[in-house]
Amino acid sequence: GHVPPSIAALLPCPVTFTILRHPIDRAISSYWCAYFDSTNGAHEAARRFSLVEFIVEGHGHSSNGQARYLSEVFFTGETMGDARMLQVASDALSRVTYACMMEQADDLISGICTAAGVDRTADLPSLNKGRRLRDATSDELAIVAEHNRVDAALYVRVRGRFQRALLAP
Repeated sequence: GHVPPSIAALLPCPVTFTILRHPIDRAISSYWCAYFDSTNGAHEAARRFSLVEFIVEGHGHSSNGQARYLSEVFFTGETMGDARMLQVASDALSRVTYACMMEQADDLISGICTAAGVDRTADLPSLNKGRRLRDATSDELAIVAEHNRVDAALYVRVRGRFQRALLAP
């Protein structure tokens, strides 16, 4: 599950990781997950609203969901502007041991296994679930992107960090 980043400060030698999914893919997936999962807290909203309405209204984790977790806004209910949320989430990311994008999750798992001295079992399933854009129009995608600007900025930072780590000796 998702754990507030501040929990790591309570542990003597934490090894932490996070996987960021492409923001548009994640937001749309959040909608469809809520739509089909009757136990999801946003299920009723997903059934009542279109994709765009769901995201514009901020239901579920559809609007900057990753930044809201990393900045702990999701857990505290605090409100903060995009610039502040990006700064707080970026600070949290700087304290994460491993960070990657969903498309690179298999590489992350291999890196963690190597660091821990554990052989990665060859039959572990792939975590790359692929894209779930469904039939979103270009106008809908633009609105989804607008409501996930902070997540997009975080994604770019993590992609750069992960690429630098792969190039490191």
